[in-house]
Amino acid sequence: GGTAITDNCNRCTGGNTGNIACIIDCNNEWGGTAKVDNCEKCVAGNTGKNPCVQDCNNKWGGFALFDKCEKCDDDSSNDCVQDCNGDWGGTAILDKCGDCDQNPKNACIQDCEGEWGGRATIDNCRICGSKRIEEILNLGVQPPANSLYKANNEEPPGVPLRIMFCHDCSTVQLGENVDPEYLFSQYLWVTGTSGTAIEYSHEFAKKALSQLNKGIIKPFVVEIASNDGTFLKRFIENDSRVLGVDPAKNIAELANYNGVPTNANFFTVELAEQISSEEGEADIVFARNVIPHVKEIHSVIEGMFTLLKDKGTGIIEFHNAGLILDDLHYDYIYHEHLFYFTLKTIEGLINKHNMFIYDIMHSPISGGSWVVYFSKIKKIKSQALLDIEKLEIEKDLN
Repeated sequence: GGTAITDNCNRCTGGNTGNIACIIDCNNEWGGTAKVDNCEKCVAGNTGKNPCVQDCNNKWGGFALFDKCEKCDDDSSNDCVQDCNGDWGGTAILDKCGDCDQNPKNACIQDCEGEWGGRATIDNCRICGSKRIEEILNLGVQPPANSLYKANNEEPPGVPLRIMFCHDCSTVQLGENVDPEYLFSQYLWVTGTSGTAIEYSHEFAKKALSQLNKGIIKPFVVEIASNDGTFLKRFIENDSRVLGVDPAKNIAELANYNGVPTNANFFTVELAEQISSEEGEADIVFARNVIPHVKEIHSVIEGMFTLLKDKGTGIIEFHNAGLILDDLHYDYIYHEHLFYFTLKTIEGLINKHNMFIYDIMHSPISGGSWVVYFSKIKKIKSQALLDIEKLEIEKDLN
């Protein structure tokens, strides 16, 4: 009269046996040990499958792993990598000289022959091509201007700082070039932070617009190295159409944000041709305190010629090199300033590109600068211009 039975596993269970009848597992096996895991999959037993586990994000069956930077994610393409120092997730990079460090401002630079990390110096004048140049002042090896670095970072590169004089065209210039991308692609100086510059910009624009022929409506004005657009704003206020050109992407972005259209590029004859084709020729093209900075100087001056209308006005403002001697402006000598122009030498450069200076104005910028006005057409020179030419001859400045 017992109640024990033989179950599906051929075992005597129930009744007084003390045995429980076997059950079917998730793999459909009676008495099997397979079970459903936390991922709702049948595992273990005779399935040949292992139970799922939690990944580093605590997700059951997830694929996220800790990479070698101890970051947890399931994107293998996002895994950290070793930098050139062998540090996982490090920021050191190998520069073009083969040096590995974490300081981008310490990247090697090109010499005048285009060799990265080279020390080649110029052997002919950048303006006239003469080989009759000589060193007149050597200030030793110096870091490029604005090469700021934190205390624990490597120091910036050192570049010779030598002043050369051309015996044929009288142009004073540096003996070495520093890559313009290194110097100017991220710039620190913002024109609008100078109260003197803002005040002077009104006088500058008024004088520039006075050079135009009467009857010109909404003149097109282009500024080379326009920075944050402080000076172009004065022309906008006088109903002009404007365009700035500046290679410093951070500054150009600021100018565009402030409503001054700005092209973030180096000004060249090729860019001038593009602007002329897309926007038309300009009534005024001006470059303030930038021409002495320019490595490809002939391309820039030829670009001004290309962009100007036949009756347009070109304007260049430049630091008066005579003041370096008269007032000891020695702090003006650094790698951004490739040239140290006098009126005679800037006129020689402009004449090489079939343009002619006809007027001059004094500027308070940089402790004393000249502003020259020129055109494609020869005009009668102003008395102010003739007076400065005579003064340079009397001082034997060139």
